[in-house]
Amino acid sequence: MVSVAASVSAQDDQDTHPSVKLASITCNECANPAEDVADAEYGTDDFTFSVRADRTGQNREGRVYTVTYSATDAAGNIGYGFATIIIPHDQRR
Repeated sequence: MVSVAASVSAQDDQDTHPSVKLASITCNECANPAEDVADAEYGTDDFTFSVRADRTGQNREGRVYTVTYSATDAAGNIGYGFATIIIPHDQRR
């Protein structure tokens, strides 16, 4: 597992501090997400968590995590942003 520290910002014309929360973490190779993602507190302002850094040998593209955050302003409007974490194939044959 490797630690991840997300840097997330949200801006709104009327609300100077929109609420930002971790919405989801998905993975293209995660058979059991509970074993591949640790210390993630979904629905909270969690910006640090861990992901499994090894990968299966079947996918030559590598393991890809998609991390999604939501931002909600005072009026209840919600926006989403995401980033990817790529665990590359080690290039062994």
